[in-house]
Amino acid sequence: MYFPEFENVLNVSLNVPEEERMRSEILNTGYSPAENSWELVVRYSVFPERFLEMHPEIVFDILAGNYMLMRVPERLLGELAQTPGVIYIEIPKRLYMGSENKRNEIMKAGNRGNTEKGKTLFSAAQVDSVQVSGIPLLRERLGINLTGRGVLVGIADSGIDIFHPAFRNRDGSTRIAALWDQSSGEYTREEINGFLQGNSGEPIPSAFKDLSGHGTAVAGIAAGSRVTEGDFITEGYAPDAELVVVRLGQSGSDDYVKTTQLMQAVDYLVKKAAALGKPMAVNLSIGNNYGSHSGRSLLSTYLTEIALSERLTICVGSGNEAGKAIHTSVRMGDLPYEILLTVAQRQASFSIQIWKSYADICQIQLISPSGEIFRIYYDADLLAMGHPVRQYRSGRTQIVIYNGLPSPYQPLQEIFIDLIPADRFVDSGNWRIQITPVRIVSGELELWLPAGNILNQGTGFAVPGQQHTLTVPSASDRVITVGAYDSRRQTYASFSGRGFTAFTNQVKPDLAAPGVDVLAPKAGQGITAAGRGRNGELTGGGMADYAGFTGTSFAAPAVAGAAALLMQWGIVEGNDPWLYGARLKSWFHRNARQLPAFQTYPNPYIGYGVL
Repeated sequence: MYFPEFENVLNVSLNVPEEERMRSEILNTGYSPAENSWELVVRYSVFPERFLEMHPEIVFDILAGNYMLMRVPERLLGELAQTPGVIYIEIPKRLYMGSENKRNEIMKAGNRGNTEKGKTLFSAAQVDSVQVSGIPLLRERLGINLTGRGVLVGIADSGIDIFHPAFRNRDGSTRIAALWDQSSGEYTREEINGFLQGNSGEPIPSAFKDLSGHGTAVAGIAAGSRVTEGDFITEGYAPDAELVVVRLGQSGSDDYVKTTQLMQAVDYLVKKAAALGKPMAVNLSIGNNYGSHSGRSLLSTYLTEIALSERLTICVGSGNEAGKAIHTSVRMGDLPYEILLTVAQRQASFSIQIWKSYADICQIQLISPSGEIFRIYYDADLLAMGHPVRQYRSGRTQIVIYNGLPSPYQPLQEIFIDLIPADRFVDSGNWRIQITPVRIVSGELELWLPAGNILNQGTGFAVPGQQHTLTVPSASDRVITVGAYDSRRQTYASFSGRGFTAFTNQVKPDLAAPGVDVLAPKAGQGITAAGRGRNGELTGGGMADYAGFTGTSFAAPAVAGAAALLMQWGIVEGNDPWLYGARLKSWFHRNARQLPAFQTYPNPYIGYGVL
């Protein structure tokens, strides 16, 4: 089965045996063997009402901007593709939330050292993101008490520790306006308060825990309450904003979620903001490495469309992939070129994406560690192929190849290679990709390997390229893409995903924010009610510990929190009712502070500057 309406990975999945599909790290995402059905992202111009009426068993969820999510039996995929108005269909991709490290936990107040009375106090290993950013000057410049009052901060992440003082008002009640756990349902402010007060009479739901701690830290940076313990004082960027939180995934403990779940989360956040009648700054500290990194995947285009919503701003972390060997670039000229890919021992299945301009003609060969040569791509092959998927076998490795063609929404060409072990692991050693130019117009060739925990240490390109390492969906056009910098050294953080976007050369990231050893709430393991200090400030309980977090995951919420402050000034206070979306992004561009290490702005490292 092959249809041009299907993305390349879906076409590959449908043309390999199910046994191989299930051994692949990518081909089975969204597939249910028990039901022989697929989870899909569908973009349409005309709603497929007739198709859904004919097949009432199909489960679907309509999103804004002519997107929908569906669960469709495999036998109906061809019919769906040929339904009038259906434009493009993708399977979900795995998205990863994570940090470069999580260390240096703050100890009890008595062990924190000394500082001037009343000043923020933290270990020398951590930085207070708010204090080292330009926010104190912003508050002074605008002349009002900017705290995020009247604005919502939307968080789609691993969850939130509702018992942490960083998310409670002075009277101990919650600052969370709503919490949607994608596995168990929605909880209102009143229901959350019932559990905080211990009078609900029910066991504590798993929805109120954050097993990874990622979402708790992100939410605390963006909108943590002012918390004191002795001389220790800290708060998030928008300490009076209300939080709307989505706990992504089925368990909250997995290291990945699916693009479909993130799209549902964003849809929920936007609708909740409209229902509550308040502006919202959304933070997405999550991404993956599949796609052309030009902003044209369905997740990216969906965010680009949804970012046009009234009184909405979306901030996305640029990812932590710049320092890894999972991307390389080639500028094709007249001479042949060889790329060395090292595969470590005990490496499970992984894929290789090669993206190029369709105008460029070249020959690509894959050489296995044993020296076998497989012709991967040549334009003449596309005309001669009777079947779009080719398969080879080398040692213990099944090689699946798909030579894609441009789509109505993706003018670039993908050559997709999936290395699937015949038993447990692919063949280790040096794999080589040989490129022989034939007729070159653009010359840009980009290769990506999977992000997350797919690759073993030692698997990667021998000569990685650090540009174009933005994760998807941070390449989306209208979102604010946030990189990380080290605020102590006033330098770019070497792990932070770099721009500009591949092929389209959009300026990304838009700016950078503190992202190295940032002080943030640490999710607790127990439940202890927070107390209150002499002046009404929240004080730490048994869970009220903080830690240092590193990664663009913790830079993005700084900008989301700062956006909430500006939306308060503009929308809530009536100084600029249109201060959201692209208008707010332009404000960050104009007011970003430049670092001395860079002479050219915008640049692929920190965009227009730092927060």
